[in-house]
Amino acid sequence: MGADLSRAQDLLDLIEIGQGRILQEGDEGKTVLGSTLADKFKARPGDTVELRGRPFEVVGTYKPTLSAVDGFAFVSYKDALDLFRLANPYFQVEDIAATIDVIPQSGVDMEELAQRIGDEVPGVRVISPREAEKQISQFSLIFNAILLGIGFIALVVGGLSIINTMVMSVSERVHEIGLKKAIGAETRSILSEYLLESSLIGLLGGLAGMVLGVLAIVLLNQATASSNVTVFAVTPTVVMGPVLFAVLLGTLAGVFPALRAARLRPVEALRED
Repeated sequence: MGADLSRAQDLLDLIEIGQGRILQEGDEGKTVLGSTLADKFKARPGDTVELRGRPFEVVGTYKPTLSAVDGFAFVSYKDALDLFRLANPYFQVEDIAATIDVIPQSGVDMEELAQRIGDEVPGVRVISPREAEKQISQFSLIFNAILLGIGFIALVVGGLSIINTMVMSVSERVHEIGLKKAIGAETRSILSEYLLESSLIGLLGGLAGMVLGVLAIVLLNQATASSNVTVFAVTPTVVMGPVLFAVLLGTLAGVFPALRAARLRPVEALRED
């Protein structure tokens, strides 16, 4: 953290604290860990962790953000400067700053301010909010396009598979359907039966996909744990969303085969080979 805690804290307030508390004025020898780093150390508030050979008391841990912040250890500026000098003894300067975050006052044009800093302050590279947003948007656009493409292919393949399964099921049970209708089964009963069957296929497929997906996420996160990176977080939405979607997909995919079964005429169904 920087010397001006009030300014730095404005940025850290954007991250939700998971356990314990945030750093406060005068917190030397103390640290707040990102979620991935906390998991790596298996640390909770009150524990002691070693950062670059020095012990630090953990006063809090942040919630997962699925970003680089999850692998950070937040310490006071003085502690960070001491650690840097310890690792780089040839640097003998009073203050060191790798990055400087500028928080403009209300009403100030941020793009104009970034341009002025770039023009008037030598030896710095300025990234304006618009440039930063553009870089993040480009990366997110490519990543989302890949995920949406994979999801669309899975949607088409899954839907066609269920339709094919249900059509075959109806074709193999034509005589059964004709017999049911001949003894008084209503059209809506036949329709409900096959819609329920297609929904059950979707449910079973969704549960299997959810289990395999969660397993893949756990294995991927374990593979990247050494780099203090959490690629995906397992949330209730991640767990239940695919299952509910699979049930909905199964139900919709079963509409056509169910209608075909419900509209069969008893006499024609019983005559069909």
